[in-house]
Amino acid sequence: MTASASNRPLSIGGRTLWQAAGITAVAAVVIDLIIFSTAAAIWDVPGDFSQINVASVIVIPIVSIIIAAIGLAVVAHFSERPLTIFTVLAVIVTILSLSSPITATTSGMSGQDPVTTSTFITMLILHLVTGSLIAFGFPALLRRTKLDV
Repeated sequence: MTASASNRPLSIGGRTLWQAAGITAVAAVVIDLIIFSTAAAIWDVPGDFSQINVASVIVIPIVSIIIAAIGLAVVAHFSERPLTIFTVLAVIVTILSLSSPITATTSGMSGQDPVTTSTFITMLILHLVTGSLIAFGFPALLRRTKLDV
C-alpha cells in the first residue's frame, strides 16, 4: 500500500500506523516490566549492571517502536507489500540487537564488568520479546480491518 498524497495518516488494514504503534508500545512496556520485575525478584537482576533499569526497560521499547513505525512508513511509501518487507527487516534488526546482551557478557559495556548469566538471560528475553512484538505484533495489528479498542 502506498501513502496517499492527502494529509490522512498512513492506514494499513483500517488502523493508522500510530494507533498500532501505540498499542504495540504499551504491550511491550508492560510485558518487559513484568519480565524485568520478575527477574529482579528471582535472580537479583541487574546486580551490578547499571545499564538495565526500570527507565531503560520503559524507554528503549518505546523508542524502538517509534523508529519501527517511521521505517514502516518509509517502506509503505515505496512498496506494494510493506508489511512483509517490514517483518523481514524487523527480524533482522532483532537478531542484530542481540549483539548488545552478548557483548555485555563477554567484555562488559561502558567499562563495566561483564554481566551475570541471569542478567544476560533477562536482557536476551527483553530483546526477543520487544523484537517479536515489533516484527509480528505490530504488523498483525495493521492487518486487522478495524480498531477494537
